[in-house]
Amino acid sequence: MAALRDYTAELLTKAGRVAARRTGGYGDTTGSVGHTLDSSDSEIRSDFQSTQFESDHIPITQPNSGTPTFSPPTSGRDLIDDLDYRQLYSERIGRDGDMALAEIYRRQGFDGPAALTDSAGIDWLISSGRTRLLRGVSDARHVEDFKFGPLFPGTGSFGHGTYATTDPQRAMQYAHYDQDQVIEMVQHPDARIVEYGDLHREQQQVLSQINDERNRLRRMETTQEVETRIEELNEKSFILKDRGRFAAAKGYDAYLVPDATDDHYEEWVILNRTALIIRG
Repeated sequence: MAALRDYTAELLTKAGRVAARRTGGYGDTTGSVGHTLDSSDSEIRSDFQSTQFESDHIPITQPNSGTPTFSPPTSGRDLIDDLDYRQLYSERIGRDGDMALAEIYRRQGFDGPAALTDSAGIDWLISSGRTRLLRGVSDARHVEDFKFGPLFPGTGSFGHGTYATTDPQRAMQYAHYDQDQVIEMVQHPDARIVEYGDLHREQQQVLSQINDERNRLRRMETTQEVETRIEELNEKSFILKDRGRFAAAKGYDAYLVPDATDDHYEEWVILNRTALIIRG
C-alpha cells in the first residue's frame, strides 16, 4: 500500500498542472473527447499504465495451468418486437438515469454481476488480445456499486449506457485524480460486440419500418384503434432512436464509438455488465 500511496501522491502533483489548464474526462456518464495532449498528459498515462495494482481477489483458474477462466456472460436476445414500449416511454429518464434502459437491462439479464479478477488476470487477458478499459467515477462508493450493486443506466451523446475509455488521463479526470475511483476492466472473450456502422444500419432499418407502418395507418380512416396504434409506434420510435437502448434491445453487449475515438485511444459504450471482467 505504501507504494500505491507514493504513486498517487506523485500522480496528483502532475495532475494538478494538467487540471489547472483544462477540464474534461471520462466517467460517470460521458465527457469531452479529443482534447490536445501535452507532456504532462503523457506522463500521467505512462505512470498509470505501468502501475501494478493491489487486490485481494484472485482469478478463477484451471488446476495447475495458471490460465484464468471465467463463466460465460449472459447472452442477449433480440427483444425489439417483445418490449412494452408504452411502459418504457412512461419511465424514460429519471433521477436514477435512463429507466427505460434499466428495464431493457433487466429483461436481457445484463444487470447481473461482472466477473472479478486480479491484476495478473487482467494482464493475461490483455496479452491474449483484449483491450484494457477504464472508467473514472466521482465517488469511491460508485466503484463498489458498479461491481456489485444495481447497474446504473447512464446517458451519453453516443447512446445511453456505461461509457469507458482506453485513455488513462480521461478516466483520471473523471475520478478527480483519485486512483481508487478508477475501474479497470476488459470485455469478456465471449462478449457480443457490434460494429458502429452495422448498428446504425440495423437501427435505421427498424426505424424505417416503424415509420412506414405509421404512414400507412395515417392514410386509413381514423378510429380509436388506429390512433392507439400510431401512439404506440411513436413511443417505440422514441425509445429506439437512442443507439444504446437499441443495441441493448438487440442483445448486443457493447460497441465502439468511432466518432469519439482517435488513433491512440478508444471510447466504448458498455451495455452488459456480465460481459465484463473487472479488476477486483
